[in-house]
Amino acid sequence: ISLSSPNLASEIDEACRTVGFFRLTDHGVPPELAEQLVSLSRNFFAKSLEEKLEWSMEKYGRSWRGFFALGRELTSGRRDAKEGLYLGSEDEDEGFFRGRNPALTSEWPAVLAAWLGHMRRISCTLVDAMEVALAADLSFMRGRPTELFRVFHYPPVAAEADFPWGVGEHTDYGFLTILKGDDAAGLEVRLPESGWVDVPPTANTFVVNIGDMLARISAGRYQSTAHRVRTQRGSTGRLSFPYFFDPDLDSSVLGLPYRDYLLSKV
Repeated sequence: ISLSSPNLASEIDEACRTVGFFRLTDHGVPPELAEQLVSLSRNFFAKSLEEKLEWSMEKYGRSWRGFFALGRELTSGRRDAKEGLYLGSEDEDEGFFRGRNPALTSEWPAVLAAWLGHMRRISCTLVDAMEVALAADLSFMRGRPTELFRVFHYPPVAAEADFPWGVGEHTDYGFLTILKGDDAAGLEVRLPESGWVDVPPTANTFVVNIGDMLARISAGRYQSTAHRVRTQRGSTGRLSFPYFFDPDLDSSVLGLPYRDYLLSKV
């Protein structure tokens, strides 16, 4: 789907009703910015574990920022074969999912700010289209939306290691996810009729999917589709960059305080 399509609302509506995933083109994110983000991320994950733990999430409290090591995250009770960084927009107000990012290198702040600016712009455009398609009031997505940005590294894992999946089968619990990957395969989506299918990497595109909360808001019109990530068994790893766009923490969605909903999921 082209972000500049004159039929954006109807095209998104069809994709969200039938699959819950779509590939986004003509999004306006400079390829060189994506290359910078990939390069900085590869350099970070190439560091020793001891060095990476200097930015451990345990040091950043409820702002939910920092590094987590391989195997520290679980999906459906099983360890994920990934390590990662939790990041977000710089915010002087410390709070849940808000605060300062780790000072990884001098290059990170400008690249991260530019990337998140584009993600926010794309998300707002998609929300505007969904509001038209659903004839629904999505004003809780404006003002001060909750932005969660992750950098995940799926390192090569030995066949005998107890890591069945990079990330096990799950649906996203929030509103909207925009995913950028590198050139390595691994993402799989479960389609209603054909079962599990690969989502091959395609240059200069994003994969967008909806979460459980948007499915609820649409009264089941939109599908929050199960997906997973294969463990990387070869000689190279994989990077992915999911951006989660959610309602303002202080808003009420379907009569439920969104802060309570989100904190019950993380």
